[in-house]
Amino acid sequence: MKRTLSIIAILTLAFGAVAQTNFRHISFAEAMKAAKAEKKLVFVDFYTSWCGPCKMMARDVFPQQKVGEFMNARFVCVKYDAEKEEPELVKKSNITAYPTFVIFDADGNEINRKTGGGSADAFIADIDRLSDNELTPEKIRARYDAGERTPRLIKAYAAMLNDEIYNSRKGREEKQQTLDSIINDYFNSLSEKEKLSKENFFIYTDYCSRTADEKMQFLFNNRDKAKKADRAEADTLLQKAYGNELQTMVTFYYPFDKAQYDLFRRQLMTFDFANTPENQGIVAVLDAYATGDLAKYLDAVEENAGEKCGEKSFSIYYGMATALKDAPEQTKQRAAKLIRSRLAGMPATDIAFIGRVLMDLETENKH
Repeated sequence: MKRTLSIIAILTLAFGAVAQTNFRHISFAEAMKAAKAEKKLVFVDFYTSWCGPCKMMARDVFPQQKVGEFMNARFVCVKYDAEKEEPELVKKSNITAYPTFVIFDADGNEINRKTGGGSADAFIADIDRLSDNELTPEKIRARYDAGERTPRLIKAYAAMLNDEIYNSRKGREEKQQTLDSIINDYFNSLSEKEKLSKENFFIYTDYCSRTADEKMQFLFNNRDKAKKADRAEADTLLQKAYGNELQTMVTFYYPFDKAQYDLFRRQLMTFDFANTPENQGIVAVLDAYATGDLAKYLDAVEENAGEKCGEKSFSIYYGMATALKDAPEQTKQRAAKLIRSRLAGMPATDIAFIGRVLMDLETENKH
């Protein structure tokens, strides 16, 4: 029995290593040598120990199977702490922001680079585009204008436009309109079966900002029709989308719309994760706010933020300034007093942001 368990453990580790991105613990010189032997490119992740997006990529993106399968097939992957390792390479590559991902050929010549993190699908689309001579900006546009509408080309075109929007100071609105048009036209051209195929799930993960988006609503209402393998991935991305929006809602980043919240709430409750104490607490706060009674809202914050909601309490506290923007002064005072009573129990990283909330709530008190 013990031997059987050992074999299972070994197999689990073996498959795990294949599934995730295989970062090799070798020097850059050794990486180039391996790339020549394996007829691959070299992918370098330049990171630092203090970089938040670097940690997010290492924790959430690189371990994903689809990322690992893509990266391992095309690259010899290595990662270096830019403040401690491969100093000559860091200097030669002019690494000044983190994370920076650089693609080299087997002779050490830089092919392209990407700065900053992102979702798994967006990352794959970017690296695919940046490492393929057939996906240069000129060729992408030419292929699109010629009528090509493959998932790979659309992902590459959308990723390219996203980069242009991020790096442009002018013309952002026009580029955003072009991006929205490309995604919507492509989505509307797909059959129901194609919309439910995982090769097109990048539309939902990267180009639906809210669950109320008609594209996301299509996936929610039709996911039972997807193939079994694709259904599991659809459920995963929907859970992530609804979980993220729940926390965004309680920060009141978007104007609160009761009808939209009611729809969101009904759909949220179809997922098991909605019944965790943390998420139940956030729902209770939003339910109270939806009544229009700010006293009930503060009661719900007091009852649920803190021990019950744990780390997610930050979103509740952070949303109080916006939620109470037009509230009576007495209500703001009560909210500020509540937050101050909880400061000692908050992580140090949260307090700086919560301080801004207190400033907003207490500004009128100082005049």
